Amino acid sequence: MPMENKPASVRKTGDEPDLSWQSGFLQQIRNPATPAAVLQDLFLPPFEAGLNLYRNSQTALRRQVLGRAYPVVRELIGDACFFQLAGDFAAVNPSLSGDLHEYGEQFAGFLQQCAWLAEYPYLPAVAALEWKLHCLYYAAQTSLLTLPVLVQQCAGDVVQLMNVQLRFSANASLLRTKGNSAQIWLWHSRGQTGSLQWSDAPCYAAISRPEWLPVVTELSEEEYRCLQALSEGQTLGSALGLLLDGAALSAEHYIQQLMRWMALGLFDVQTQG
Repeated sequence: MPMENKPASVRKTGDEPDLSWQSGFLQQIRNPATPAAVLQDLFLPPFEAGLNLYRNSQTALRRQVLGRAYPVVRELIGDACFFQLAGDFAAVNPSLSGDLHEYGEQFAGFLQQCAWLAEYPYLPAVAALEWKLHCLYYAAQTSLLTLPVLVQQCAGDVVQLMNVQLRFSANASLLRTKGNSAQIWLWHSRGQTGSLQWSDAPCYAAISRPEWLPVVTELSEEEYRCLQALSEGQTLGSALGLLLDGAALSAEHYIQQLMRWMALGLFDVQTQG
């Protein structure tokens, strides 16, 4: 396109082109009430129909992206309500990255601030859980620790085994919330019928990816405290002492507990100590 035929807004002024029209275009897409003077210099009128195509495409894309990241939240409140929230969320949280997998991180906090959702206190917690799962789905794979490998690293020495510091997996995290958000998520993700009543009792869970898909596993309070201690660098012996408040347990019980955690993919191969 010859320079003399280009709109004034994109002609070069000195060494750099004037790209202010881009911000004006984005503002028009996000807010139709924005003055459209800059666009009149770019497009022949009427251009509102073309802008509406962009807006509708953006709306559909945001719904699709948020719907994939928060499928259980969408199921809990229904499409109409979810799409309304998606539009409201986008108005104050526009996408700032070319990677749409990163869009929606603030959704749980946004739900928390919605006064009209106060009668659904579980929604923000379920959304926070789903965002962790969403990020974990796209995370890089790590080498997970197994019990035979751990025993080999410790040369079969029980004392050395109890003094080892396990490395919590980069693809695992612990969750503690007020209310049974993990139970609600598991109930709906498994397609169970009926409804599960909301409870204010604390909820403990582990989020991990032992194979290709992320999983949510409910934990007892003792398990949570033990795993939290391990994630903070305590030795295996010290952490296992938190099970059942230090009650005497058999070696077989400890081994079964370790096997359960390792099957969940909670620890990476490297160890410290």
